[in-house]
Amino acid sequence: MKHLIKIFALCFITQLSIAQDFGKSNDYQVTVSSSDKENSFEGTAAYLSTTKSTNDVLATFEVDAVSNIDSINVQVLERTGLENIAQVIKVDVIYVEFCKYTISHYFMLTDTNETISLPKLSNSVCDEEVEETVYHFPSQPYGEHSKIVTSQVFYKNYNELQAVKPTNTFAWNDDVTIRLQN
Repeated sequence: MKHLIKIFALCFITQLSIAQDFGKSNDYQVTVSSSDKENSFEGTAAYLSTTKSTNDVLATFEVDAVSNIDSINVQVLERTGLENIAQVIKVDVIYVEFCKYTISHYFMLTDTNETISLPKLSNSVCDEEVEETVYHFPSQPYGEHSKIVTSQVFYKNYNELQAVKPTNTFAWNDDVTIRLQN
């Protein structure tokens, strides 16, 4: 029994050391199209491209209220744990209005340089208790093999992890289809 516990602990520690999170990247950039609608709440096109060439657009998505955008952050998950997915690119568009809120766009880049968009996630910070909705990929803590897990993450004091509650699971079958599993 003691050996079984040691083996389990070793597997757990190995999994944590292999697991990674999103890191900053200088390989990608986001440009927002200039428009007469900058002060309106209608959608304005934004483009995710490589920094080598702005003509190499990987994905297009909408941003709202351009004048309320505080910042746009691009992060990359290099090892996803999903078959034929080279990277996951996360674009956080941070707005400031009455509260600060973030709309996160996730783009999976395949081995053949195709881009697959996941549904966007919205998070706001208005109260002292902070919670956010995130995607967990197989290579990350709370990830599951061949699945993308959506979770509510609860923090105490803005930086201390309090709880993680899975909300949805998407099966990845390496055929550009993602199915919700209950």
